This record gives sequence, C-alpha cells and structure tokens, in this order.
Amino acid sequence: MEVRTGDGRVLGYLELGDAGGAPVLALDGPGSRALAKAAAPAAERVGVRLVAPDRPGFLDSAPAPDRTILDWASDAIELADELGLERFGLLAQSAGTPFALAVAARHPDRVGAVALCGAIVPLGEKGALDGTGGPMKPLFVVARRAPFLVRPLLGLAGNADKAAARALKDLPPKDAAAMERPELLALHRLTTKEVMGYPDAFAHEVKLVTRPWGFALADVRAPVALWVGSEDKTHPPAMSEKLAARLPQAEVHVVDGAATFGLLEAYPDALRFAARR
Repeated sequence: MEVRTGDGRVLGYLELGDAGGAPVLALDGPGSRALAKAAAPAAERVGVRLVAPDRPGFLDSAPAPDRTILDWASDAIELADELGLERFGLLAQSAGTPFALAVAARHPDRVGAVALCGAIVPLGEKGALDGTGGPMKPLFVVARRAPFLVRPLLGLAGNADKAAARALKDLPPKDAAAMERPELLALHRLTTKEVMGYPDAFAHEVKLVTRPWGFALADVRAPVALWVGSEDKTHPPAMSEKLAARLPQAEVHVVDGAATFGLLEAYPDALRFAARR
C-alpha cells in the first residue's frame, strides 16, 4: 500500500493486526517491517491495528536522501491524516527509536503513548556507546568519526544469508527459543535481505541516528515505556535507563534472558501500552 506525500513522494506502508483495533504505528530500524510482522499475531489478540510505514529509500518508499528525522515525523503525520488516524500510539525498536520520539515531540496532540523495544540513545553523544557490543557497534563508531566510510563498509558486509547467520550465533536462551520457530527464522532471513538490499538508505539512516536528532527529549510529553533484554549487547539495559532518565514520563522493563528476538513475549504488553489499553 502507498500514499503520496505533499511534495509528491511515494510513501509505502503495511497494515497488520486487527483492522478495527486501536491504531499503532510500528517503526523498526533500520527501515524494516520486521517489528510489525513479528508483532502482528499479538496485535490481533489484543485488538491493535498496526501500521508500518517505510522510511525513505526502503521497500516501497521513494528515496529522499536529504530528509531528516524531523522531516520523517511530518511524513508520519501525513500518512496518519490520509488514513484518518486522529490519535495513535507508537511502537518502535532499535534505530526506529528517534523517529518515534520525534513524532511524539513534534505532534503531542496526535500521540497517545510510545512503546520502545531495544531502544537507543542519541548515538553521537559522548559515552553513548559505552558498554555496547554486537555487529552494529563498529558501524556506529565509523558513522560518528568518518561518515563517508559508512556506505563502503556496508558493501564489505557480505551477502545477506551470511549476515543473517552471523546474527544467530551465541544467542541467549529466549532468543534461541524464538529462532527455533520456522516462521520467525524465515522472517529474520527475509528482513536481513530487505535491509541489505537498500544500502544507500541504510547508510543514510545510520548517519542520522549518530548525529543530533533535532529535537529535545524533554519535549516528548507522551508516556513512554521501554522493554529491553537483559542480554542485549547492541542496545543494553543501561542504554534504555539513560534514555528513560531524559524523558518526562518513562518506565523501563527488563526481560530476563533475552536480547532482541527474545522480546517477543513483551509485545502484547508493549502494544497495550502504545494503544493505551
């Protein structure tokens, strides 16, 4: 599905879950629909209508290399207007964090609540990457120090199948159990191919999240709840705690024994919170 923005660009999106339920925009990162697809069964159960918009240059959305995080917040509102969503919640993960918070900061009258899974802090700030690890950390470091090298580095990452396999090594218990489910393993592989299939958009988004986000976290007036796995190395619990401390209304929930895939069990609560149910 797609709509046209005011400046004529194509904005693609996907709808899942309960079509008659409370609306929640699902923002994965970078530029993926995996969060919405993984959360769709829970959304169906708890009565949530998931709308997953594609950010510029990914999947069905036209490239727009000059768009900022705040510009994308305007795109999200245009989509909400087109779909008749006067008020909605936000569910975001990883690099989707600043995009969700930007919408909440700039359009407080439209956002009821924000649920974050594996959230990030502004990665360009001093100490933001302290205590982090995982395959994305070197890319974040390069984006901060030599952003012109991000795109070439992505070209050296190898094929999507190998990248997907690397992400499955040494998983904590709950993540390993989740990846034993064929549908989730297939979704992981598909998502990796989709994300790596848009290297220019991927590189642009990595640069955006490692620069100032363009808004004050104190301006996010909607209630925010964060879920993070105790074993998450890419966006560890300390990162969620740092972010929550800078938001006016925020609470952190740590899922024991999980990293990213293992947060599946938290989706119903996160969706209820985002939908204010």
